[in-house]
Amino acid sequence: MDRWARLALDAECGATAEVELDWSYPGETKDIEVRLADGGVRHADMLAGFPGFKQSLWHEYAGVLRAFARAVHDGGPDTAGLAALELVDAAYRAERGALR
Repeated sequence: MDRWARLALDAECGATAEVELDWSYPGETKDIEVRLADGGVRHADMLAGFPGFKQSLWHEYAGVLRAFARAVHDGGPDTAGLAALELVDAAYRAERGALR
């Protein structure tokens, strides 16, 4: 079972990103840090306002349910999650290529 991943991403515009996922991490952290070209740094704690362990999941589940209701109402799927799945697929394909 995969429990950890670090992805280095490069955009066509030259921007880069690093994503680290660790299901073995003792606790919970959902921080975002953005380093700007001018040297500035922006930080966001995605758990702000959710002090309990895994408490933030409730608003995430509420979002999933809203998206489902919208898809039922509109008569079609919400394809926003496809980009995340494509990223996971690309990461697995890249890793397989690196192992050869």
